[in-house]
Amino acid sequence: KSSSQQQHHPNKDSCTTTMVDPLSTALLMTLSLLLLAAVATDAFVSPSQHYGRQQLTKYVVSNHRRLGPFHIIDNAHSRQILYMTENDNEEIDETGAYAGTSSDGTIEEEESPTEVISSYKSKISPRRTGTEARPGSSAQTPIDVTMKFGGSSLANAERIDHVANLIKDRTNPPPNEDGSPSGENPVRPRAVICSAMGKTTNSLLAAGEMALEGRVDIEALRTLHLGTCRKFDIPERTRNDVKKLLDECEDMLNGVRLIQELSPKSLDQLVSYGERCSVRIMAARLNQIGVPAQAFDAWDVGVLTDDTYGDAKLLPGTIASIKERFDGRVDPNVVAVVTGFIGHNTKGKI
Repeated sequence: KSSSQQQHHPNKDSCTTTMVDPLSTALLMTLSLLLLAAVATDAFVSPSQHYGRQQLTKYVVSNHRRLGPFHIIDNAHSRQILYMTENDNEEIDETGAYAGTSSDGTIEEEESPTEVISSYKSKISPRRTGTEARPGSSAQTPIDVTMKFGGSSLANAERIDHVANLIKDRTNPPPNEDGSPSGENPVRPRAVICSAMGKTTNSLLAAGEMALEGRVDIEALRTLHLGTCRKFDIPERTRNDVKKLLDECEDMLNGVRLIQELSPKSLDQLVSYGERCSVRIMAARLNQIGVPAQAFDAWDVGVLTDDTYGDAKLLPGTIASIKERFDGRVDPNVVAVVTGFIGHNTKGKI
């Protein structure tokens, strides 16, 4: 078509009469991309050509700081992921292991996953962790606090809802009646410690005495806890967790009924079910109203005690253990809802 136009209009400039074929353009672009990809393979290491997903994942987790930006090439049949190392002395050998040399020619030692994670966390900016207000912002820096709520504050569904909204309002103070920003300084609850709901602890002790007399009945406790879950329409997973704890409690009481024995060790476990149920319900309710929260049993955040059942004392290293757990494992922007009356001894017993 271009030649025909030139014959009919010999005086016109060829640049204006020549028309580019779209198919040719697409073909040229495709060939260019393929050429770039071929050249790129000389500058990039491509683990996907040599290693299975498991090996590649292990490499990325244990050596993430040594990998630069990656490029993905997609076509109709496959996907190739290209990883670029940070210097020419680093490569991946055929076993999938990291092989690198330092500036003096010595072989670098592999970092453990724990060291890699710690290094990564240390580089996260304060703004990412939510500990400081953005520069130039009028927002106030939250104050880290611990809150404690007793059984009467959590007596029923209405009280739990009241406490959950109280936590929310202290975390993000609502505006004044005239619409102006609240002058109240926000807080960041690192831990919310909850007792058992209402008189649950007394009810569990009474249930233990009844079991010694040959009768097991925890229906009132089921009604209180599962009824609260239904009222809030708490997610099924949490309802199942609460139900499982109540079933375990009933099984334990049946054991007491059969062996006719209720030792201090057994009593400690028996009364633990109340708090373990309440923290799960409270955490679920906080999440429902927009406050990120997670339930923890006290031993999950480092509470360690001696073996004196019924009157246990904290071990000397407990404070350091709790600090280590909160600094390294508990997200500061997630409310940790923790049991407050129980712990684990060094053998992992309540």
